[in-house]
Amino acid sequence: MSVITVPVVEQEYDSFKGSAAILKARINAVITRLEGSTVSSELMLSTYTKLGIARDAFNEYMLVPGMVAHAQGAEDDVLYDVVTETTALVAAIQAAIDWVDANFPSSAGYLLDAAAADGVITYRTLPTTAADAFSVKLAAVVALVA
Repeated sequence: MSVITVPVVEQEYDSFKGSAAILKARINAVITRLEGSTVSSELMLSTYTKLGIARDAFNEYMLVPGMVAHAQGAEDDVLYDVVTETTALVAAIQAAIDWVDANFPSSAGYLLDAAAADGVITYRTLPTTAADAFSVKLAAVVALVA
């Protein structure tokens, strides 16, 4: 009995493409939720966390030996530059993360997702203008996913 093996680079490229498709779908769902509404701290921080995970994953995919050559073969395009594409995607993801860092209320490096007063915790909601601005950053990520 023989075991069929798939080269690691092929598995990683398939995973890379799948991760990109999942990221695009998730971000599109978030953008839809943000349209014309306020944004809850829960949604923003959940998205923020997922963006950080995606950024790290895409950076790791580029470390796989043979990824560039495999991507060119898989896309049947010797000029396809998966590194440049991924670098642009990671930069857009980082820009969305940076926007949250700069615009989400914080104190001493801690994001403030709730307020406590008189024994009651109230979770923060950011205004429509913040939702719109965050959507623009997220749309830039989606635009870079093939």
